[in-house]
Amino acid sequence: MADAANYDVIIVGAGSAGCALAARLSEDSSRRVLLIECGPDDTGFNPGWLSRMPKGLARLVTNPAHIHSYVIDPTARPDNSGPDLLIRGKMMGGSSAINGMVYHRGQPEDYDLWAGLGNPGWGWSDMLPYLLVMENHLDLPATQWRGSGGPISLTVSSLPARLAKGIFEAGDALGLPRKEEANLLEQQGLSPIVANIDAQGRRVSAARAFLTPSVRARPNLDIATNVSVNRILFNGRRVGGVQCTRDGEPTRYMATREVILSAGALQSPALLQLSGVGDSSRLSAMGIDVVHHNPNVGRNMLDHWNCYSGFDLFHHQDSHNREFRGWRLIWNVLRYQFGFRGALAASTHILAGFDKVDPAASRPDVGIIMAPYSFAVDGKGRIVPAKQPTMHFYSLGLRPTSEGEVHISSGDPALPPMIVQNQLTTEYDQRIAAGGMRLVRRLMSHPALAELVKGEQEQTRDAQTDEELVEAARRYGTFGLHACGTCRMGPETDAKAVVDSRLRVRGVSGLRVIDASVMPTIPSANINAPVMATALRAADLVIEDLR
Repeated sequence: MADAANYDVIIVGAGSAGCALAARLSEDSSRRVLLIECGPDDTGFNPGWLSRMPKGLARLVTNPAHIHSYVIDPTARPDNSGPDLLIRGKMMGGSSAINGMVYHRGQPEDYDLWAGLGNPGWGWSDMLPYLLVMENHLDLPATQWRGSGGPISLTVSSLPARLAKGIFEAGDALGLPRKEEANLLEQQGLSPIVANIDAQGRRVSAARAFLTPSVRARPNLDIATNVSVNRILFNGRRVGGVQCTRDGEPTRYMATREVILSAGALQSPALLQLSGVGDSSRLSAMGIDVVHHNPNVGRNMLDHWNCYSGFDLFHHQDSHNREFRGWRLIWNVLRYQFGFRGALAASTHILAGFDKVDPAASRPDVGIIMAPYSFAVDGKGRIVPAKQPTMHFYSLGLRPTSEGEVHISSGDPALPPMIVQNQLTTEYDQRIAAGGMRLVRRLMSHPALAELVKGEQEQTRDAQTDEELVEAARRYGTFGLHACGTCRMGPETDAKAVVDSRLRVRGVSGLRVIDASVMPTIPSANINAPVMATALRAADLVIEDLR
């Protein structure tokens, strides 16, 4: 086994968190930093050009070269309860290179809850500066809650004029006022989505935002792509490095100060378990030497569930479906290639809304996002658009209480972990799911849309009772792909905690987890922005401790 050079800090995973960490921690030229990514670099046509083109994700998310596929335990789900796989990005930028580009920050109360659970320094007043310093709003002015000049360019999505006019009119009638964007402190209402897309219509992934050419050129920052980390190496309870596979050959990278796991909420707990940190009885049964017993590694997994509601439209001009077929698709590819404009330059969803469906709620508890098209996967595994004009909504409970788990299935690091998702298993989550689907139905059946919307599609239109709506949500919905909490942050009194408030793994030294895994509760939004802000906040903690 070959030993590579020593580094002060090794970061495992070049996703949303890892890219931000690598940029920040390598600012000090005396600190040697290694960033390891198991996928390819984001260069060339595939995956680079496809990733930068917002709608190019349709090609990437079905390509096993650029995604991780995690199997959902079929014995833990009701029959016909939705998809069987979770996917995550496998390339520089991680899932930020293949996601829907919806830039939502969540509610201030989300972060204050983290602090209230015994995690000082993680409240809204602590996190807002990190959110602001990331942002570069191109279409909206800077304010005390909206950033400018940061590495992540943000633009406001364009909406089909007639459809948007009808939806906003219906929203006003239902108590959902129009807002200029979704990230205002008052979340209630409808707005165009703010997306991490730049003025030239290109996706701004975490890799593109933080790992600029000048950052990549730093002599103290090394980036190793197509390298799989198999285990963390321990000297007793002290981390010494990582054991990897590179070009089919085993190799090791050694760390003199810290190893940071930023492999995501599914892979970070799996790496801990493979390395002997987890439930001792489970690990021993797999022949893994136990370094530290903590049965909470991999538990407390939270994720949003997207409840699907599709609608047929009367007119092609109100839908993007035909833009992705035949000669119009060729035209849109050329239009994007030479002008970065058109349907291929838009985020997956372009309108967002937040509302309260639980009478006891003090803040919005359901979110909705709309796209003026619908897709399906054909018999060859390709994503294809519907032939007729359609649109769809996803509604999702913002703060689900159903908890899942992620656990390795063997001591072989080449095998993906097994996921128990447990979506919509609590009475609260079921009630909010049904309420969200009813909200979409009320919005789309409003007279303001009568001349545009033909009707609800057959998947959900006959569901009337809460039970029927929940069954439809399970059958036709999909994962939010916002998994978090599997290496939960908390004080010693938190029985579910895996890391402390400085994100150090309990029971060992020299090891942290910095990604969505550490979130003790799920933000009331898509989590890409909160993950990057968490990484920037955590980078300052690492720097303090290294000094």
